Amino acid sequence: MKSSMSLKICSVSPYGDTGMAYYDYSFCQALSEAGVAVTLFTTQRWLLAHRERKFKVENHFFGVYETVEPSQRLPNYLAGLAKIFSYVLKEKVQIVHFQSFAFPTVDALFLMWLKLWRIKIVYSPHDIAALKANTGIEVIGHLLDLADVLVVHSVANKVFLIKEFDIEHDRIRVIQQGNYNAFLNPGLTKSQAQEKIGLPQDKKLILLFGHLRKDKGIATAVKALALLPDQDTAVLVIVGKPHPAFDMDSLRRDISVPQLKDRVILKDQWIEDSLAELYYKSADVVLLPYDASYTSAVLVYAFSCGAATVVSNIYELTEFVVEGDNALIFHAGEPADLAQKLRQLITNPVLAQRIARSAKHVADNEWKWEATAAVQKKIYKELFSNYFPKAG
Repeated sequence: MKSSMSLKICSVSPYGDTGMAYYDYSFCQALSEAGVAVTLFTTQRWLLAHRERKFKVENHFFGVYETVEPSQRLPNYLAGLAKIFSYVLKEKVQIVHFQSFAFPTVDALFLMWLKLWRIKIVYSPHDIAALKANTGIEVIGHLLDLADVLVVHSVANKVFLIKEFDIEHDRIRVIQQGNYNAFLNPGLTKSQAQEKIGLPQDKKLILLFGHLRKDKGIATAVKALALLPDQDTAVLVIVGKPHPAFDMDSLRRDISVPQLKDRVILKDQWIEDSLAELYYKSADVVLLPYDASYTSAVLVYAFSCGAATVVSNIYELTEFVVEGDNALIFHAGEPADLAQKLRQLITNPVLAQRIARSAKHVADNEWKWEATAAVQKKIYKELFSNYFPKAG
């Protein structure tokens, strides 16, 4: 077999009816434009099926994440994996890149099977902390050990994998995630966005967007707003579906105090991905008050939208921002410090606009998918050369 054989990749992402669809599309499109023959295996309800693309899509997953009888999910998933294996053999695919796993124990067995056929494995653990919590360290550790290369989007992610799973440094590659520009409307104004989703246009809107979980620092955000009684035009907009373990009753009590009357808008529900841009562009400030995080698409989306952003000082966020340049940073869990940062942006529109422009510049120039694809292609080529080693 000659090493000049064309490079063929399968990217496996069974949750294509979620926000992962936007990542998958950008990732595969950029790889295709970089000359990689890539096929995406995803759900039959892939959100971006209507969009023009340069890569192939195989919609062989169904009833995995969607609302179906639980007893049918595993058989459906096994059928999808069987289709992947058949495709890999038929098309002579050399590398399979997994973006997520639905049934980690089953997936571990599938990876072992692929490796018996000399297929190289790449895995991008987008939220390994959540996967670890739901699955257990032994199974996740086995999955990580089976991958030839692990691709993460921050140094913090790499440190986490090394610390928690004792992964070899050289098996983990850090590649910056690309921006969301391909899905944004550059002509959308703040007032237009606010009108479309019914948010007030005479207030300073502070957006906290995403799944509601205990580690998101939501209580810190609410307490910080209460420390700004003189800024009565400041409104906290909390948008996202609550995690089953999240205490919604406690949140409702916190926002019902007299000093926060009419100053918190709570939309505790799942929001369609197509509406995300409207919320981000409605906001005067996007807030990430997290106590802990593995990675955050919210930060990438906020910068892509050119939003003035405030983040907590956890390394998973501060790795990407420069205080006073493209964001403001506060001490996690400290409402008084957060209130001070919010006051700076609310009362100083010149500062807010400068930070927003800088954030947008970062997203446009430093977080390009072309650069992401170029590094990823280099990794594939390294694995490909090992797949077909040169004679001698």
